[in-house]
Amino acid sequence: MLAVWLLWGSTFLSIRVLVGQVPPLLAAGGRFTVAGAVLFLAVGLKSMRSEGPGVREQLRGRIPRLVLLGVLHFVVANGMVSLAEQRLESGTTGVLFATVPLWLIGVRALSGHRPRAVELCAGAVGLGGVALLLGFRTGPLGPSLMVLAAACAWAVAGFLAERPERRPNPAPPAGAALASAVQMLSGGVVLLLCSLVSGEWAELDPDRVRPTAWLAGIHLILFGSLVGFWAYTWLVTRIDARLAATYAYVQPVITMFLGWLLLGEHLTGAGLGGTALIIVAVAWMVLTRSRDGVAKAKPRPDADDGELTAGTENAGNKNPGNENAGNKDAGTENAAHERRNAEHENAEHENAAHKNENAENEEAETSP
Repeated sequence: MLAVWLLWGSTFLSIRVLVGQVPPLLAAGGRFTVAGAVLFLAVGLKSMRSEGPGVREQLRGRIPRLVLLGVLHFVVANGMVSLAEQRLESGTTGVLFATVPLWLIGVRALSGHRPRAVELCAGAVGLGGVALLLGFRTGPLGPSLMVLAAACAWAVAGFLAERPERRPNPAPPAGAALASAVQMLSGGVVLLLCSLVSGEWAELDPDRVRPTAWLAGIHLILFGSLVGFWAYTWLVTRIDARLAATYAYVQPVITMFLGWLLLGEHLTGAGLGGTALIIVAVAWMVLTRSRDGVAKAKPRPDADDGELTAGTENAGNKNPGNENAGNKDAGTENAAHERRNAEHENAEHENAAHKNENAENEEAETSP
């Protein structure tokens, strides 16, 4: 858990360092293209050694959906974060982006889902924190609003990812690693094309790229995307989804602390107060949803478009075989159930006969 907190909490710091020396869209595109290619290669090699379905079978009919999610996650959301961090502190960026669960309330409400009281209260507290955080800022509001828009885009992508496919897909489910690899690859390629069209490649000055930028890029690829994803997935599937979900409100604290410690970013009273309100709102929301989801959720067979932050509600079934335990005494219970079922069937047949007689009588009474 500490690894997830530190790895993902430090990503905004690395983005801030990287975009200070490399054009933002180019930096983000290179990061996700490399990370997606490495992850795709690893998944492909693993599938070749296993007896399960191959990569082509798992992706049959799913590529358009995964590309759409990749564009929303990595082009729109992460692209705007990279652009914003040219002028916005990493700590503030991390706090504003942590509002994703709050945006998800609004996205679900627009789709017809009626928010619960706890969701509305958490959303109100979170909005109060955002207002406090932005109301006392001296710099331009544009970058902050861009991060909020990025958080909204990430919430939309998460909402689409958790919805079942419209048409049944005969292909076997695609694992979270493969789905994430396709999303990162597609998003990275689109970001590189956007960078090329916008002229960023011509603006790149290799002499300005210092070792710190290389270290930040390696950290984002290796730890932010690959190791961080593996650690989070392992935690969700092997330990506890509720524990994994804590990253959503611990990450902003780590991000603000690292920005203050390593980059000298300023911490104000209003900023700390707004951050506290946002963290309380997100913690309230995530803990409630995780508790409800783990208690009653069953994995959907069609929920196969896994991504970096999906699956926390239906995870945590470490011992799925426990439901079928105690088969030693099942024989006697089944025999008793069968006898009772036979008696019920006989009674149902008698009731059906009586109903038919009554129906005939009613028809006779009501006929002209």
